[in-house]
Amino acid sequence: MKHFQLTKWILLSIFSASIFCSCGDDSDAGAIDEYATDTSIAVTGSSSAITPVSAEIVCKANISQGGSASFELGVLYSTKSEELDEFGGYRATTKNLVGNAYKITLSSLRPNTTYYYRSYVASAGINNYGKIKSFTTQSIASPITLQADTITAFSAYLHGKRELTTDYMYELGTSCSDGFVVSERKDSMERYGMFVFPNSSYSYYNYKAFSNGDYRIIVNNLQPQRVYYYKAITSVNGGYTYGAVKSFTTGEFEKPSVSTPTDITISSVNLMVITIDLSAYTVKTIGVDYATDARYLENGSYNSKNSNTNNGTQHPVSLSGLYPNTTYYVRPFVSLNVGNQIQKVYGETVTFMTADFPAPTSSVTEVTHNKVSITVNTPQVSMYKRMGVQYSLKKDDIGNGQIVYNSGYTSETSASIIISGLSEQTTYYYRPLYYALKDYYNNERYDYVYGDVKTFVTTEAPPRQTMTITTAGSYGWTTYNTTSYSNCLKSNNEGMSNSTARSILSFTVNNTSSLTFGYRVSSESGYDKMTIKVDNDIICNEISGNKSVTSINVPLEKGDHTITLAYMKNNSGNSYNDCGYIYNIAVNGEMMSNSDFK
Repeated sequence: MKHFQLTKWILLSIFSASIFCSCGDDSDAGAIDEYATDTSIAVTGSSSAITPVSAEIVCKANISQGGSASFELGVLYSTKSEELDEFGGYRATTKNLVGNAYKITLSSLRPNTTYYYRSYVASAGINNYGKIKSFTTQSIASPITLQADTITAFSAYLHGKRELTTDYMYELGTSCSDGFVVSERKDSMERYGMFVFPNSSYSYYNYKAFSNGDYRIIVNNLQPQRVYYYKAITSVNGGYTYGAVKSFTTGEFEKPSVSTPTDITISSVNLMVITIDLSAYTVKTIGVDYATDARYLENGSYNSKNSNTNNGTQHPVSLSGLYPNTTYYVRPFVSLNVGNQIQKVYGETVTFMTADFPAPTSSVTEVTHNKVSITVNTPQVSMYKRMGVQYSLKKDDIGNGQIVYNSGYTSETSASIIISGLSEQTTYYYRPLYYALKDYYNNERYDYVYGDVKTFVTTEAPPRQTMTITTAGSYGWTTYNTTSYSNCLKSNNEGMSNSTARSILSFTVNNTSSLTFGYRVSSESGYDKMTIKVDNDIICNEISGNKSVTSINVPLEKGDHTITLAYMKNNSGNSYNDCGYIYNIAVNGEMMSNSDFK
């Protein structure tokens, strides 16, 4: 403990001794004598004048009278001794130092409660503490729990009696409040019950006090035909004194019920809430609370859905947005206006399970020697999903097969899946699949749902596509090896003024097909130019400059076809690569190689 550099005053004058003697009973004077030789800056004295809500504490501060104005004198106190370390707990202060003594009254205490306290003297951020001592406030008489009456299905009048002396009544004043704790659990009323006091925010309570100490409170929002336990409370400064436990049973009211759920799907269900004729009541809402765990209905973590009609005895409710293959707990309710208060009456909880995801179906729409197109069909699911196909060479190994998906999550019910890179004349096993998205933001999904295993057989590969190159003139187009493309042809008249490199690629297709390729020119802009035609259709006409690759897709009818390539140079000047290029020529997606050009 840090100490001030002070001249400590030890002498106790007769005047200061008389002050302490007047603070309380004889124990005060004895306490001062006991600590008369303690030269600590802060000395904890005794407690006296203890009531249920207050106590007086006397302490010493061994400091110079002349410098006392710069000191803070006080008492730290708490119901936990460990909180008094390092300036913790509650704090009461005074500036009245008589000799070396000061007295402080602690108020707003709880009855029958042990408090720990210690003196302190503080200045310039340095705290000096006395020893920790304790006292226990006096208890007050327990209230008397009287019998409840005027009991209905939703409310009851609770009666109690306070037996406190006139002196205590005067001292406790507004810090004392009468009430009850009410619960359906007798063994844990304080934990699960509701504390009912005048003007409580929990519900509406009508409080009335009588001259003989009796009082009553009406408690609403009770459930019909339930046993409730209650006991009287006297609350003083947040501390409770309890009376004996009594009980009552609320009156009858026919509770709502739920008929057997119908039209159950993976995400929805139709319910019917059955009630009595409620025309004699003011009905606010009729509906159900529902959750995936019965405990959620007790702790408030549930959803609610109201019926769209309060008339009659049958009230339909439709639930949607449910999780598939999940058990739901449903509790019907009727919300009434009773005594200017909203009263919610619950029925018995029932359960139902949503349907599981139905299996997808599939069909092969096209198969060739190296690829297949499969249509996957799924049921209407009110959530995003992803579809795909899993395939394998062995039926018993389908679970380890490769999966090809559609492009992404979709709300559509079908998708076309294309599997390429297959071997010709081979039997493959496949099954359709999909999974639904549970949480989009966290990418949380449901498990895979699989369809039946089926087969397809790839066809024999057709003869490899070839093209015949015919060159007209001294210069033409020849194959050019590059690692960037599967095949490449380039003009060979670079640097040759007044020349044209011209070649014709001739080929035949046996069915309606598509021709794809890319092209570019790298030449002196405006002078050395490239032209490409497919049959009689001009693809590019006399383009020049240093261009990037342009891709083209040309539909072909069955029969013979030609690609005409020409790179024309003027009489002077060369720029860039000084040539034209055609890349990645493919028919029906089958990429040709340089060896296919004859």
